[in-house]
Amino acid sequence: MGEWRTKQVGDWGLHPGGDKRSSVPLASVGKVGSMPLYAAAEVTDGETSLILKLRVNESSGEWEAVAIVLRDEGEDSPLTGKLLRTLPIAKLCREATPMLYRHFKHGDLFGTGQIKAIPEVPLDVIEQWPKGDKHLVFQWVTTVYDAALSVGAPPTRTVGEKFGVNQSKAIHLVRKARDAGVLKSSSVTGPRRKKDNGTKETTDR
Repeated sequence: MGEWRTKQVGDWGLHPGGDKRSSVPLASVGKVGSMPLYAAAEVTDGETSLILKLRVNESSGEWEAVAIVLRDEGEDSPLTGKLLRTLPIAKLCREATPMLYRHFKHGDLFGTGQIKAIPEVPLDVIEQWPKGDKHLVFQWVTTVYDAALSVGAPPTRTVGEKFGVNQSKAIHLVRKARDAGVLKSSSVTGPRRKKDNGTKETTDR
C-alpha cells in the first residue's frame, strides 16, 4: 500500500456506476452554469481505487468531499472504517481542486457570484514550498494565476498575495511553475523585460 494520491477528475455522473452509487439520484444532480453540482475524483494508493464525490465550497472556491465509494464493484478491499482512516481526504481534495478548475474551466464562472473568483490557497499547500510537494504548489500557482487572468487582476501579484510572498518570490514561483510545464497561460499586460534570447517577456505575469 502506497501513498494516497488523486489520479484523475471528472463529472460525478460520468464515473462508472455513478448513478447507482450516489446517495443522491443522478437525476436530481443539478448544474450551476457550465459547472456540475457534483464532481468525481478518482484516488488510489496503488492497490485500492476510490471515487470521492465532491461539491464546491462557494465561499473558499475549494472542492470538498461529500461521499466516498469504491471505484469498481468487484474491488477486493471492502470500504471499511480501517481503510477510511488511512484516507487523507483534505489532502486529496486540495489536489483535486486545481485539477477540477482546469477540467471544468471555472474561469467561465468567475465574477458571476456562483463561485469565489480566486480561491484561497490552503496554508499547508503554501508550506509545501520549497521542500515539499512542488507539483501541488505549481498546480495552485496555476489555478490562482489563471483565475486572476479571468477577472482582469494582475496574475503574478495575485499569486504573491494568495501565497503571502513578495513580488520577487511570486515571480520566482510563477517561473518555476512554467518551467515545470504546469503553468501554460501568460499575461500580455504589464511592463516588459528582456529575456536571455533578446525577446520581450512580461514581468507582471
